[in-house]
Amino acid sequence: MAGTFTKQIIHAIFSTKDRQKLILPKYELELFSYIAGILKQQNCAPISVGGYLDHVHVL
Repeated sequence: MAGTFTKQIIHAIFSTKDRQKLILPKYELELFSYIAGILKQQNCAPISVGGYLDHVHVL
């Protein structure tokens, strides 16, 4: 069918091993930017990357 468009949005959540609180606030921005950069290299368009001390959300 001509003109068909599909957009798939995935919400992925990653956790640290044993849910250890390893993602310290002073490293958050660098880590989230790094993850977004990897996704862009893989031709993905990250909408948002964030999280907390023991997990990361990627949309």
